[in-house]
Amino acid sequence: MRFPTTMTSKGTITLASEVRKAFDLKPGQRIDVVVNDGKISIDTGMTMEQFEKIRDEIVDRIPKQKKGLSLSKMRELATRNWLAAKKK
Repeated sequence: MRFPTTMTSKGTITLASEVRKAFDLKPGQRIDVVVNDGKISIDTGMTMEQFEKIRDEIVDRIPKQKKGLSLSKMRELATRNWLAAKKK
């Protein structure tokens, strides 16, 4: 699909509302303009919320026994072992 737009004298373009909604673009969000083989495309990347949602979906599929230790659990075990070693 094509969405015609006009560039201002400062080089600003406006993306059609249909495009902004379809890609969930927010004001102030950074996007990359990619130039390749004489064509311009826009890479919207991913918002932190989108990344966290996808990450959580992936992590939820990992069996508990394969997840390993969380950072807080590693700290707890390291502190416990350190204290036990100091008592000896």
